[in-house]
Amino acid sequence: MLITLSYFSSASPIYSYSRHKITMDYSAAEELIRLVGLKSVSDEELSRFASLYGNKLLIQKTSNSTGGTEQVFKKTLKEMITTGKVNGDDPYQWGKVSMELQHTKKLIAGLKLNKDSFTVEILERISAYTPAILPPQELRAYLLLGGTATGFVSGDEGAFCVALQNFGSDFEGLKTIMVHELYHAVQQAGQNSRKKMLADKPTYNTKATYFLIYNLWSEGTAESLGDFGLIKNPGRYSKIQQENQRKNEERLLVNFKLIEMMLYKMYTDSNARYAAVYNIGFSPVYEEAAYSVGAEMARKLDRLLGKEVLAEMVVQDPLDFISSYIKLYQDQPKEVPYQFDKSTEAIVEKLLAWRNRI
Repeated sequence: MLITLSYFSSASPIYSYSRHKITMDYSAAEELIRLVGLKSVSDEELSRFASLYGNKLLIQKTSNSTGGTEQVFKKTLKEMITTGKVNGDDPYQWGKVSMELQHTKKLIAGLKLNKDSFTVEILERISAYTPAILPPQELRAYLLLGGTATGFVSGDEGAFCVALQNFGSDFEGLKTIMVHELYHAVQQAGQNSRKKMLADKPTYNTKATYFLIYNLWSEGTAESLGDFGLIKNPGRYSKIQQENQRKNEERLLVNFKLIEMMLYKMYTDSNARYAAVYNIGFSPVYEEAAYSVGAEMARKLDRLLGKEVLAEMVVQDPLDFISSYIKLYQDQPKEVPYQFDKSTEAIVEKLLAWRNRI
């Protein structure tokens, strides 16, 4: 009975601002802290821990990316608890989790102490870029420990996960990531509400190129909202993000060309595969160069047309993001220096025939 209660004793308060609500779920992180403090753990305890909803999402995410199944999750965690280390592959990064535990405890304590200001600031930013026609969102943040992804949207609509071991004591960095990822939850809800006509089936290349543009919109807009450059006293994690942001801003012209090459390759080459092309711009290999392109596009649309334009795009076809940007620099070329080539504009024009049909 005592073991069962420990899974539900963590406070999961709901904070509201404007039309949205955020539920903060600390249960997985706090239970892991308890388990790591033990010298032994039963298979029953490990199974209960793996069954927590946040951990289910973590296992699904890690299993898809590295093959870290639930069995691996429990086996490696048991090894960490009983021996203090993981021998061999450690897809859930339990070693890093263990090293960061003291910082993680302070981070959770800070979250609970500053819960009102923390969530209000996040929701102020998100609410300003959410369309009025979208119903109020109940956003759930699952604070986890483990895995290679810093943050990801998965599971039920409105759910978002963040791995606390990546932040140390960087409170502002965590807040900024939560703006980014929770806005993805809003985008997901908006796209799910969009009406589509699915009578025809696009070719693989057409659909794959479309989803490159989808990610350019979703990641770019979320990146512009969760701007690490606004942090005045950055912690360790934020400093890394600011340095990556600085690099991308310096090579923005090249990054735009990179996106154009990705779109052209995906649209014209029947042998091109989406995952490989996607990773060129949207993975950490090149500091997620495509994020910077989408963010620059979002900032220009925001500054010159107003945040309501970006808000409305949440419930519109993502093609509107790139087509609106093209029209913006055609109308105001001096205000928008980063522009696409005619060949890219032609691809976008052809894709517009699939608007609200993919």
